[in-house]
Parts: sequence; C-alpha cells; structure tokens
Amino acid sequence: MILLLYYCIGGYILGSIPFGLIIGKLKGVDVRDVGSGNIGATNVLRSVGWLPGALTTLLDVAKGFVPVFIAGIVGFDPWQMALLGLVIFLGHCWSVFLLFKGGKGISTSLGIVLALDWRLAIAAAIVWLIIVLMWRFVSLASVMTISLVPFGFLLAHFDLLEFAVLIGIAVLAVLKHIPNIKRLSAGEEYKIGERALANVDTGGS
Repeated sequence: MILLLYYCIGGYILGSIPFGLIIGKLKGVDVRDVGSGNIGATNVLRSVGWLPGALTTLLDVAKGFVPVFIAGIVGFDPWQMALLGLVIFLGHCWSVFLLFKGGKGISTSLGIVLALDWRLAIAAAIVWLIIVLMWRFVSLASVMTISLVPFGFLLAHFDLLEFAVLIGIAVLAVLKHIPNIKRLSAGEEYKIGERALANVDTGGS
C-alpha cells in the first residue's frame, strides 16, 4: 500500500502537468484567454491549430496510460491501477499548478482505459466517434462514452472495486461537463465545425 501511495502522489503531479497550456504558450497563445478558456485538446485545436491540438491529445492520453500501464507491469491489482488512474484524472482536472483548475479529463481517461484494457479502449473510442459523427457534439459523445465505460469493465472483468473507481471517474467527468449538458438541453451547444464565441466552452479534454 505504501508503494501505491507513492505512485498516487507521483500520478497526481504528472496528471497536473497542463500540456495544453504549455503547448499553447510555446506558440505564443495562452489558451485560457481564448476560445473556451479550457486547457484541453479541443480548445488548443480551436485556438492554436490541428498539430498542437493533436500533440496535446497525445500527451494527455500518455499521462493517463503510461503510469497505469507501469503499475500493471509491477504487479498492481486492477482496482489499484484504476485508483491510480483516478488520481491522475484528478490531477488533470484540478491541477496543483493551476490553482486546482484544469481540463475535463476525457483524453486522460482514454489513456487510463487503454492501460486497463486496450480492447475496451478501442470500443470506447469507436462509440465516441459514432456519436460525434451522428450528432456532431463533442460534449455529448464524451459524456455518453465515459458514462458507459464502467459498465463495459463490469461486464468484461466483474471486478466490483475496479467498477467503483471507474464510476468515480465517470461521475466527475460528467460533473465537469454540466455547463455543456445545460447548453445541450437548451439547444445552444456548438457542433463540430461551428465557430464558437469567446469564452463559450464547447467540450473537450
């Protein structure tokens, strides 16, 4: 358990690294001041460009994947790996480097799921893509997919501790998307390809 504690401390610090903010500043843009103001890949893509957005996605996925994957190699139980993932997720969403503000955790969650079960990660990515193609709402795809992920793990692994931790990640991710959910209900959410007004959060990682 001491080793798990050390991993969780390191995981939180790693999760707190705001890659989107760093990449934006390297391009001369503070992404907190443009677009949605979010540090996630969606706002980086919208504010800085496709390549910086793709790099942000890759790094945010990696910070979820690499520590959890290593934890599996050294012999952590699945629920302990999931717990580490939860702590990384918390770091991304409430970064110690950003006065406990941050992104919405979708890309990082994908990395965590990828480390826990690559098959379910692929399935989740496909579900997300189908929803985006059908309705063109990133936020809707993110909320629906992250809500389904724990139940996929329950069916595949039937590990109640792992399921409980993943439910925690899903609930927190949905809570981070409450403004998007309200705009979806009101018919005011932006779709992919539509130009967003400044300071309007259209969903993201």
